[in-house]
Amino acid sequence: MALAYGALILAMLISSGNFLFGNLAVDEISPAVLTFWRTFIAMICLVPYVVKSGGVHFGFLTEDRNFLKYIVLTATGVVICPWLLYIALISDQLIELGVGYSSMTLITILFSALILHERLNWIQYIGIVTTMIGALIFVFDGSFANLMSFKIETAFLIMIASVSFRALYLVLLKKWAIRPKPSEGLFALFVIGTLMLSPMFIMDTM
Repeated sequence: MALAYGALILAMLISSGNFLFGNLAVDEISPAVLTFWRTFIAMICLVPYVVKSGGVHFGFLTEDRNFLKYIVLTATGVVICPWLLYIALISDQLIELGVGYSSMTLITILFSALILHERLNWIQYIGIVTTMIGALIFVFDGSFANLMSFKIETAFLIMIASVSFRALYLVLLKKWAIRPKPSEGLFALFVIGTLMLSPMFIMDTM
């Protein structure tokens, strides 16, 4: 259990780093190209682990329509989510983007209720409210003036769309319960993602 929570914390730290460094990178690299290299490099980094695990056997993709499910998972979590994130980060409206990014928890809960029919207990609701309040205080620098001056802009809506696709990916991942070996499942996502993004990458760099 401790390892699982530790992995979740590490995943959130990496995700936060993606937000911060992406804000710097979009000034030099287009969102489509940035998303391609993000996916391609992740795929290459997994190659040693895949080789050590005995190679990849994609047979699991032919079972129970897993290939179509992987197409949807790749599109939502690997392609569209980061692509929209980098488009939003072109804006310098960091407060609006921070508010949009912090909404992922609520959107994930909404999708969980709609798709998985999950319900929370009162302790979980308290935890969510506390987390959201803390996130908003951080985003608005504890300033009521910043809160009152908040306006919904295009970048905010794009960020909401990005985290919505991310939340949908997480919920579908649990709903479909595809459980191949980590080296196979994760590697397959990045391979399919690289193939999906290749046309955009070629068009953007020509």
